[in-house]
Amino acid sequence: MQAADPGLDKVSGLASGTPAVMRIADVGVDPFVNLFRPAGLALSSVAASQAIPGSHWGDDEAGLIGCTLYVRDDTPVHSALHEAGHWLLMDAGRRANLHTDAGGTAAEEDAVCYLQIVLADKVPGMGRARMLADMDRWGYSFRLGSATRWFTEDAEDARATLMLHADAIDRAFGTLDYSPVVPID
Repeated sequence: MQAADPGLDKVSGLASGTPAVMRIADVGVDPFVNLFRPAGLALSSVAASQAIPGSHWGDDEAGLIGCTLYVRDDTPVHSALHEAGHWLLMDAGRRANLHTDAGGTAAEEDAVCYLQIVLADKVPGMGRARMLADMDRWGYSFRLGSATRWFTEDAEDARATLMLHADAIDRAFGTLDYSPVVPID
């Protein structure tokens, strides 16, 4: 994001006139605290004037240190779910040493993107369709040109990697729907 560019919104970083992505403030922190608690991931809300600890990308992006996910009210929901997804797919050794950079493989990154879409169904007002639109608005890049096309047509490898962790994830969240279906709102 270049603040000097008059075509970019200073808050969202998106082109002027582009609908804003959903932020933590739009939902509140409680749904995230309640969502992640059963998995053992704590959530810490950071004051608006403070830098987000453990944020790999800086600005308003979520951060990870150990077993804590850090967010501010202006953190995009997709960022919080994405970083949480990295944590969920890590083993205990990686979690113990986690500070800022989640690391992982390209296959894990794809699985994390898939998981954040699936977990969006657990966030009030978000759901898969909104998550996919927000991912496109933010600039996630997929081979087929959109997050929706990737999720529904080209994410078999991501889903396969994610399914290696499905039992542990389902123990924390209940049985999730991992199908590549996007409900029509």
